Formats: sequence, C-alpha cells, structure tokens
Amino acid sequence: MQPKANLYAVFRPLMALVVTALTASCSSGHSDGRPLQGAPVLEWTLIATHAHDPERFTQGLQLRDGIWLESSGGYGESFVVLERAQRAHARLDLPANQFAEGATFVDDAIWLLTWRAGQARILDQDLQVQRVVRYAGEGWGLTYDGDTLIMSDGSNYLTRRDPDSFAALSGIAVRDGDRPVTRLNELEYAHGLVWANVFGTQRIAAIAAHDGQVCAWLQLNSLAERIERPPGWDAANNVLNGIAVDHDTGHLHVTGKRWPKRFEIRIDELEATEHCAAR
Repeated sequence: MQPKANLYAVFRPLMALVVTALTASCSSGHSDGRPLQGAPVLEWTLIATHAHDPERFTQGLQLRDGIWLESSGGYGESFVVLERAQRAHARLDLPANQFAEGATFVDDAIWLLTWRAGQARILDQDLQVQRVVRYAGEGWGLTYDGDTLIMSDGSNYLTRRDPDSFAALSGIAVRDGDRPVTRLNELEYAHGLVWANVFGTQRIAAIAAHDGQVCAWLQLNSLAERIERPPGWDAANNVLNGIAVDHDTGHLHVTGKRWPKRFEIRIDELEATEHCAAR
C-alpha cells in the first residue's frame, strides 16, 4: 500500500477525489467500491453531540473513569493529552521527527505508538515516559482487551502484543467474508469486539478478535455531513478517525481528524454481533 506520507502530501488532490468516491459508495451500501459479503450494517442512534478541538489530528481516542485520552498526529505537532471535562491536566509533546499514532490505557499505564519511527512509549498517568521500545513496521491504531494489546499497521492484519514488553504474540487477518479489509486504523475494544476505522472511509468495522471476521459495519456518512467544513477543508486528511466507548452507558464516541465535533451514538442492534463477540 502507499505510505501515509504519500497520501497526505504527494497525492493529496487525487485522494480528495478518492475519498469523495468512497463516501458515495458507502452511502449506497458498499465499502471501498466493492460490495459487502454478508456482514450486516448496524442501525444506530445519535445520542448527543459534543465539542471537539478542531486543531487535533486525532489518531487515538479513549475514555476511562471520566478521563479522556487523545493522541494527535503530524510531524512537528504531535502530542498526547489527558483531560477531564475538556480541561487538560497532562500533555506530552513528541519530537518533531515523530508522528503520534494510536494510544490506549493499560491498567495504570498508557501505551503510545508512532507511525514510522518504530517506537512505542509506555507512559504513567501523568504522561511521563517510563520506557521506550522498538517495533518493526508502521504503527496505526492500538487498543487493549484486558489481556493483550491489539495493534493495527494500515494493512488487514491485527497484531496481539504483550502489554508489559510490547513483544508481538500473534496476528490475525481481517476479512469481510473472504475479502481482506485493509487500511485498518484507529481501534477500540468494546462489547467483545474490535472496532476499527477504515482509513479514508466513513465506516467502522466490528471485528471478531479471535478470527478476524468482520461481524458488522457502522456506516457513519450522516455524521460526517453534520460537521462544518471551513474554507480550505482537506477532505483527504480530515477523515473519520477516533473511537471510544463509555463503559457506563455502552455508547460509542466517534470523531475525525480536525473535526469540531465528537458524536455519541448508541448501537441499536448489538445482538446481531453476539455470535462473534468475545465470551
């Protein structure tokens, strides 16, 4: 696949056209221009709309005990922040040559990925760096299922990693029927499933963590249509990305890169995923 740097810079005008085409195809029941192969599209209800900092190029988003964790990407402007009630109480800025990617809570710590630097940081609850480890390949999304870390790298593979050492343990290929689902980006583990943004689309895949099958899709075109696009809006870059679950309500919160809003939604048909959710 093309590196993200090329998508963001060299082919930006082309990608804008591609994103427009993908959006149109999603609204007609297709993903990436190809038909789904059996995974249902779930009904959902918009519960509330919340403010979101439009300066954030959202890479990772998570909520735990009223604390929001968010990582924001971009060379020379990457950071990770913790906040409660939209008031930040800790922030870590990354070196200018590193691009922040997915982040997740793990017990009393936080893991933060970088895109192409091959570095993952484990941070304490004040975002102080405790350790830096190396990994091969790109880092995109990261989540924690209570046992292992689950990481995406922009392909159709998810890698399980040890939450202490970050060592790779195993991997699964993600498929919708027999078709690989590539460009898996930001991840969230919720309702026994891995929920994954598919980069450049308005869709989220609900994935069975044990075998990689897509159990269902969330199609979120109508949310993307609710955000105001200022002059100069970059359709190729400012895409849907960011999934967090509120464990008190079960609702999902979704946003996008430089979106001014975060949307709280209720999944109305979770029973349709029970056959492949973790037990």
